[in-house]
Amino acid sequence: MRFLIVGGDSTLGVGLRKQLEIGGHEVVVTSRRPGASFPLDLSKDISSWTLPGMFDAAFLFASVCSWEMVEKNPEASRKINVDNTVLLAEKILECGSRVVFPSTNQVFDGTLAFPTIDTPVTPVSEYGRQKSEAERKLLALGKGVAVVRFTKILSPSFPLFKKWRTALSCEEVIKPFSDLYFSPVSLKFSLEASIRIAEYGGDGIWHVSGKEDISYAEAARIIAQDMQVRASLVRPMTITESGLDIPAAPSHTALDVSRLVNEIGMTPPLVNAVLLGG
Repeated sequence: MRFLIVGGDSTLGVGLRKQLEIGGHEVVVTSRRPGASFPLDLSKDISSWTLPGMFDAAFLFASVCSWEMVEKNPEASRKINVDNTVLLAEKILECGSRVVFPSTNQVFDGTLAFPTIDTPVTPVSEYGRQKSEAERKLLALGKGVAVVRFTKILSPSFPLFKKWRTALSCEEVIKPFSDLYFSPVSLKFSLEASIRIAEYGGDGIWHVSGKEDISYAEAARIIAQDMQVRASLVRPMTITESGLDIPAAPSHTALDVSRLVNEIGMTPPLVNAVLLGG
């Protein structure tokens, strides 16, 4: 198959390209970086942009993902995350290609455990609102659109965990949040799910999630135990105690993955395996 990756220098984009090429697929990537073979900057006017060929499917990985940047620059980020993303999808669909759009569990407010693909969205952050708006507009385009909602994707080099391990190895105290939860899913599993969904050709909403929710404090304890360091080095704190302004701290982040399991036979790995890089 022939695939287009929009935002090919993102974490997902880089990893996906490698996996697709290993699988024997042909891959073309776009980038907003100067000198790119196929330049595309979604912060600019893309009305005259044309696809670099025909594709079986296109992955739309170019976006503003930092909630801090989205909160501070809602209009500029909406142009990328919503307006130009939808315009780009229209161009891709008109050429007969399918679209795979990565979304987030942040389209939900986190009050409900394991929301399904049919659960009404209830975003509370600007990032969640932009993603839910993009979802709605993309799905309204008709056939050929797959929306894939991910929970927290962890790469083997996840910066926070690397920082924790460095500190713990030096017998330094770490202070993870006891009231901030996430549902970790590995980068490897996320990439495989993205490819399988594209190959399968299933339209509509998909959920790619960890098996359960876990607090950052619980995650830190698992890492400390794996390192065989003193448990007392992990000293949990609350968001309020930290003084940080976090716009959304949901109690539930894990998603129902019934469709992923039933239609393409993929079951998320255990939380401990994801945290420890397994």
